[in-house]
Amino acid sequence: MGALHKIIFGPRTAGLLLAGVLALGTAAGPARASLPPNGFTATAGVPFTGVIGGFNTTCPGNSCQGLNPFVTIDWGDGAPTSRVAAVPDCPVNCASSNWSVAGTHTYRLPGAYPASFFGVLSLTVSTPATVADDPNSIVPSPVTVSPVVGAPFSGVVATFTDTNQLAQASDFTATINWGDGQITSGTVALSPTQGFRVAGSHTYARVGAFPVAVVIQHLGNEAGLPTLADIAATQNEFGARRFVHSEA
Repeated sequence: MGALHKIIFGPRTAGLLLAGVLALGTAAGPARASLPPNGFTATAGVPFTGVIGGFNTTCPGNSCQGLNPFVTIDWGDGAPTSRVAAVPDCPVNCASSNWSVAGTHTYRLPGAYPASFFGVLSLTVSTPATVADDPNSIVPSPVTVSPVVGAPFSGVVATFTDTNQLAQASDFTATINWGDGQITSGTVALSPTQGFRVAGSHTYARVGAFPVAVVIQHLGNEAGLPTLADIAATQNEFGARRFVHSEA
């Protein structure tokens, strides 16, 4: 529950909206802001639609119907704000009513965001957003590579798509475990055909069957969120390494 700030909608003239009362900083007394206990949650790349908070006001003449206070939501990720109409829980026959503030937004990356709303209360009300990763958003595809012992190999070791339509190549990190004790960072780039590709460089010093693995993660996954994809490799009889998807 936020700090108490009272909003009073004064007498109304038929058809006249008291816009001054609805503006930031024009509240006339203590108000009550109501928030979900831990803010609200969303999933990266998936449109969020829901209530992020609310407030309480008095209802002039026991009716809050037709007041239609507009609230501005700052989603906390640098995206444009959203202007939405608050909805009363009790539009008529109530001395006061709780109002719900709801909106729709898609976060590109997982993480914690300082979302807030303002426009009715005399101050900005914070309602933190916790955006989770989607453990099934990456869909990898097999890639066959044929390194030669003693010769530097450089090329694509994995490709993948992401169901997050907002995803960019810079949103991912990739680590390649070559299976011979060497681990390097992979480079993620847009694929010229579809999705993304992971490239790396390595030189094998000896012949053998090496359990190669590529791990792809979203930025923001470092805070204990699930690993998105684990692409393991097996060596076939011709010495090529074929990357196949396995569970994380």
